[in-house]
Order: sequence, then structure tokens, then C-alpha cells
Amino acid sequence: MVTVRIASWVARLAGTLALLMGLFFWSVELGWLNAPLVFNHTYINIHIAFGVLVTLALLVVSVALLLTRGGRILGAIGVVYALVVPIFGELQLSLYISGAPWLVPMIHLLIGVGAVGLAQNSGRRYNRLKPATTQNTASGGRAEKAQVAR
Repeated sequence: MVTVRIASWVARLAGTLALLMGLFFWSVELGWLNAPLVFNHTYINIHIAFGVLVTLALLVVSVALLLTRGGRILGAIGVVYALVVPIFGELQLSLYISGAPWLVPMIHLLIGVGAVGLAQNSGRRYNRLKPATTQNTASGGRAEKAQVAR
């Protein structure tokens, strides 16, 4: 349970930092800001590292949810989504459309925000499902027996 909570926070923090770096990159690319260092490979690699952290955190939360009864569908969706995120991240430069150069970065933004949102929702679902299972098994089912006796 602690691992899922930490992974949720990692996804939230890394996602926020990746989002801010991406918006800063867009601002420079559109000419709103003048910062030539943004086109440095180190800056882009840091942005990619934050994206990898979000993807790994989503994968950790999704696998934990996949192993929890009642959350297997959302866990499977999270695992598949965690595989889609890096594939699209790597292919996005080759997908640019000449008539709509804003379309691919916008899809990239939505996929990243979706990964963070899915990690948060999966973490919440896990926390909702897991304490009920843990409490019931820790008491040896006595809570259910006491309710049936009433």
C-alpha cells in the first residue's frame, strides 16, 4: 500500500514537472520566450526522464491493481497505457502533419496528462479496495461473522 502511494506521488510530481518543461519548450518554439538552451539535448533528456518516471509509476500502480481483486480491468488498462506512452513519445517526431503542426504535440500532452490521471485514479481505486481485503483477512473474517450474528 505504501508503494502504491509513493508511486502515485511520483507520477503526480514527475508529471507536473514534465508538463511545465513541455509548456516552456512550446513557449520558446512559438517565440513567446527567448531561451536557446531549451533546444539543448540535456533539457529534452530531462523531460524524457520525467516521462519515464510517470510511465514507471503508472506501471507499478497498475500491476498492484491488476493483482487486486476488483481492480483487474483498470489495472490491465493501465498496463496497456503504460506501454503506449513511450511508444508514442518516441514516434511523435516522425508523425508531424504538415497542415497541423500543433496536432502531434497536443496529442502528446493529452497522453501524458492521461497517464498521470490514470495513475491517480488507479491509486485511489487500489486504496479503496485493498484496506477492505486487508481488514477482513487480518481479523480472520470475524467482522463478517459479527455482522451476520446481528
